[in-house]
Amino acid sequence: MASRPEFFWLFLVLLPIVIIMIRRYLTGRKNLADVAGLWRPSKFYDLYTVKNFFSSLGILAFFVFAILSLAGFPGREIPVSYEPAGTDIIFVVDVSESMKAADIAPSRLTAASRVIKSVCENTPDGRFGIVVFKGGGIKMIPSTEDVESIYNFLSFLSTDLLTSPGSNIHSGVETALRSFPKAEEREKYIILLTDGELHEGDMTKIAEQAFKADVSIYCVGTGTAEGARIPLADGGYLADSAGEIIVTRLQEEGLRLLAEASGGKYYSSSDSTLLPELIGIAAGTVEADDSRYRIVVKERYRFFLVIALLGLFVSRAVKVIKWKKKF
Repeated sequence: MASRPEFFWLFLVLLPIVIIMIRRYLTGRKNLADVAGLWRPSKFYDLYTVKNFFSSLGILAFFVFAILSLAGFPGREIPVSYEPAGTDIIFVVDVSESMKAADIAPSRLTAASRVIKSVCENTPDGRFGIVVFKGGGIKMIPSTEDVESIYNFLSFLSTDLLTSPGSNIHSGVETALRSFPKAEEREKYIILLTDGELHEGDMTKIAEQAFKADVSIYCVGTGTAEGARIPLADGGYLADSAGEIIVTRLQEEGLRLLAEASGGKYYSSSDSTLLPELIGIAAGTVEADDSRYRIVVKERYRFFLVIALLGLFVSRAVKVIKWKKKF
């Protein structure tokens, strides 16, 4: 798939070029008949037609392959080393109703807030942003060095921020991937804080997108395998359509898959290594992996450009070189 498909519109230019070629060919035949006179014009016609055909073909090949070289067709992937200029971290926070559960006191969402605050407090040179998600992801704070704005937001963080139902991890991570500042050589990480209950989206697909964008995802599972009920404002607990009280549990499998496939790591919120490792990665004192390389897809413009220049050469050579010592 071309990275700059807008250049395909240039193919429309070929239409007037072909019309001009046809008109020049017909005019040339008429002029040849006037000049040749009785010099057996049919032989000249044949020679003129063949030369004109190859010359025109060369010109068309030049334009076609020059346009293809501009369109940016992907070629082979190569690793390119780079020196990161800093760290960008986007926190992706689950604000679905299950995050109210108190199997991690006082609630899963409060535990997630504490992780975010600890990472920010111990990463003085980092830039941070926040995305929240339920049925869809929304960027709440763009990437910034102003950690006070992060702290202020955390004081208002609740499951009431979004009204859409569900828990779409895919959408949350996808929104985070679009939230990183463009064209900057910085380490990019997503820290996903969720209980892993996936109602929508595709973990494998979003992990692949993150890997291609050179963004590692660190998943923090907030919750326990035993689970807990989801409290309501009236003092009751959330129930299903049959009236049965819902027990929400930490779903680790999908989070492990997402973290490992993107080059990150999974942590349970109860892990003793959680904060030291996340802070070390964010501060750059611990390398997330062995990658100071990013995968760059080289464009195949040289291949198309060589053919384009070859077509131009053929077009000129056919006109300059005399055929059968005539023209």
